[in-house]
Amino acid sequence: MSSWDYNWRNPRLDGNKGAHISKADGNAKKPYWIEVDFLQDATVYAVVLKRRGDGTSKERVNSQIKVQYLPVDSDKWVYYKDGEVLPTGETKDTDTDAETQINLEPFRAKSVAVWIMSSQQWIGARADFIISPEKKEAAPEPPAETSRAMVDLGYKYVTSS
Repeated sequence: MSSWDYNWRNPRLDGNKGAHISKADGNAKKPYWIEVDFLQDATVYAVVLKRRGDGTSKERVNSQIKVQYLPVDSDKWVYYKDGEVLPTGETKDTDTDAETQINLEPFRAKSVAVWIMSSQQWIGARADFIISPEKKEAAPEPPAETSRAMVDLGYKYVTSS
């Protein structure tokens, strides 16, 4: 995790900077993830990402992710679509405050994590998950009655590398 002040350890979308990690100094092979544990079982519809929030380092792009979750009927984490790497659509020209939404085939979970996949030395990101406590059918877009796990519902996050 960042050795900088606490402002660099907040991966919430409404954070002013985001979470930051350097893959230097022995962290080169360590992946980085942001996890949210739900207070109740939820249907997960999408991951929402933003770039680091200070507007510098345009070359630092979160171009790929993996999603992992803890199913409601299991104690073992599983990878979404067997660990498929998902493109985010972010580019060096994506605005700092632009939200990039990656829609998922809905699944029920107790917890969910997004893994930021990067070959770059630095990773900086803000993230959230679009969820609903209701059990829903698959949809091309998340239904209107969804919420953001951290920003709207106040769920807590865990980060690691």
